[in-house]
Amino acid sequence: MAYAPYFYACDAIKGEKLTPLCRELWPPRVGFYVVFQEVRMRSNTLSTFIDFIFEKQSILARLPGISIP
Repeated sequence: MAYAPYFYACDAIKGEKLTPLCRELWPPRVGFYVVFQEVRMRSNTLSTFIDFIFEKQSILARLPGISIP
């Protein structure tokens, strides 16, 4: 038995190498939030970081088992 996020185990589950158990005990989905104050002028560092986060978020959204509203 192992406890792992779906996106780590999805290939093995699809290939029927692993069988999910105890679905009623699975934790609820966890959201990911970035909150920042929208201002007219922001530093290059902050702009770069925000762009980086949105890029990584789009990559995460394509992983199986990840849902981003």
